[in-house]
Amino acid sequence: GNDIPKELTDLASQKAIFDQIIKNYDRRPANPNCLFKGDDLLIFDHELAFGTTLFQKQPWENEGLNDLSLKDKHIFAAPYFKNKPFDFSQFILNWKNITDKRFQEYVSCIPVEWSQQGTTTTQIINDLKQARDQIELICSEALKVFK
Repeated sequence: GNDIPKELTDLASQKAIFDQIIKNYDRRPANPNCLFKGDDLLIFDHELAFGTTLFQKQPWENEGLNDLSLKDKHIFAAPYFKNKPFDFSQFILNWKNITDKRFQEYVSCIPVEWSQQGTTTTQIINDLKQARDQIELICSEALKVFK
């Protein structure tokens, strides 16, 4: 892993939080699946998202984002930040603006054969709605980890 440039601090921390929300726990230094270009970055490869992990806390629970404090758990873990993230206001607003109707639109785009594998679409949507409804707590937990 490398240190996060100052101009990417907030964006990188938001990508790390997003990975925790969608339960994408494999974006590690050995498997970064991330591209940088100037002051932007792109994350890809979410094939393990929405899986289940025994004893993994929800991101809004106390210590629910603690994996982000460990260098080997995520490419945007707290030790890689020279500058600490502090502004999640737009991230929070973006999450709050996802309506139930929009979630249903996402569901309608999922191929039928995908919805028959593993975790149900309904459970995923419920998890995402719960994350949306708890986004302030999630960001509060993130600030504890990134302090």
